[in-house]
Amino acid sequence: MYRNGTKEKLYRALYKLATDRPVAEVSVSKLVSTAGVNRSTFYYHFESTQAVLEEMISDFCKQYLRILSIPPGETAHSISSEHQQKLEDEVCAYVASTSDDIRFFLSTHNYLTFRKQFFLCFQGYCRDHQVMQTLPGGKVRPLKRGVVYDYYLRILAAQLLEILEYWAERNFSEGPEDFIHLFDALHSSTISLQGRPQHM
Repeated sequence: MYRNGTKEKLYRALYKLATDRPVAEVSVSKLVSTAGVNRSTFYYHFESTQAVLEEMISDFCKQYLRILSIPPGETAHSISSEHQQKLEDEVCAYVASTSDDIRFFLSTHNYLTFRKQFFLCFQGYCRDHQVMQTLPGGKVRPLKRGVVYDYYLRILAAQLLEILEYWAERNFSEGPEDFIHLFDALHSSTISLQGRPQHM
């Protein structure tokens, strides 16, 4: 899930230490000791244990959103069955492989931070993508920034987050075929993200 070896160690140590307590109660000393890294290395990457949680969430959200992006040249209404099946398989595999992290993010202690970071990541993600609006009759056009843009993106972000919450409530027991109707509903909405990020 995470590419940086040092950060991965700190993420895993935080998960271990904060499973049943607020992250604020985990000291930097205890975190670096558990992770097997020194304090100077920690402060090179982070300012606090809360910052570790926030970046851990951010890394997860970026990957989750990357998988859900509509391929370039397609829209939510025109996406091919091949691409949609690939998207559904990838997101289900990713969620299954990160289910413990998702439970951790959705825990009582971390939920508000998770929700805030998810929306921040989504806003940043939208800046790097073309946001498309599907009009009656199937015509598609870029959605202009403004009140309507902000409103629809907040709704879409909430839908993407609620899928994770719903999945977690069901203990991640379903396979891709059980969630096709959720993604169908999402893809049939009037707003979708299209294309690849301009920069990662």
